[in-house]
Amino acid sequence: MSKAAIFSDIHGNLDILLKAIDICKSKGIKRYIVLGDMISDGPDSQAVLDIVMDLTHDVVRGNREEYILDYHKGKRKQWDNNYQCESLVKAYRNLSDEGLLYISNLPNVKKLDVFGIDTLAVHGSHINTKHFILPSKSMDIYMDMYDSYDCSLYLLGHSHQSYRFTLKDKNFINPGPLGIPPAMNIYKRDDCFSMGIITIEDKKLIGYELIYIPYDPMKLKEYYLKDIDSYEHTFWMELIVDSFFTKTYRSLDFLHMAQQTAKEEDCGHIDPIPNHIWEKASENWKIRYKGTGIF
Repeated sequence: MSKAAIFSDIHGNLDILLKAIDICKSKGIKRYIVLGDMISDGPDSQAVLDIVMDLTHDVVRGNREEYILDYHKGKRKQWDNNYQCESLVKAYRNLSDEGLLYISNLPNVKKLDVFGIDTLAVHGSHINTKHFILPSKSMDIYMDMYDSYDCSLYLLGHSHQSYRFTLKDKNFINPGPLGIPPAMNIYKRDDCFSMGIITIEDKKLIGYELIYIPYDPMKLKEYYLKDIDSYEHTFWMELIVDSFFTKTYRSLDFLHMAQQTAKEEDCGHIDPIPNHIWEKASENWKIRYKGTGIF
């Protein structure tokens, strides 16, 4: 009987990553699979990559790695001096040359032999790292994955939704996020951060366990805000920290508010959101949610 841990969406959160690894070590786990979005938003993108590079070769790239590589190539100049993208630029500056080379060499799709089980590892889907797919609404994409790859186990991240389901004779697993809580609570969860552990015997998946990572929200707040004085505008980091207390990352709700503010200001749909709109929307958010989370 053999076990492997599945990590996804670490997002620069070294604190939770180390807690997850400690849990795995206590369970005797030596095989790790990482499903992308290792960097950005958290304080320690390069440190997370350093850990992952030493931990496993079973890694795929996520959309956050792709974003950072695009910025490195000069394709996202609109990020510069923009409040919405400030944490992404900081993540880029946090990376070493070795880190950039590492993520540039990662595949988007990887077939693995996991203790005798043919396994496909992706971030969003086999089509696109940004593909937000869920069993409740994207069965055609799962079927295409099923038909396109001769595997028995399919591992996916990106959606920050934890699930496991069986399609005919094949298993599809998303372990949920290890770095930032879900932005949408589509499937019932009991906590913020999670990883999956698969158990394999005689080349068969005989068990799957979703494990939540315990944490102290006040200590995690201190960790995330340790460099807050270096930010031109602090709201995005505050919104992430707020999610540690509310257990829901309300980024999509805020971005919708900001886009609505831009529409009211006759700015149209602008991406990234201009700084003056960002400032106004963030102040409105703090008024609306005063007394909840950290606000």
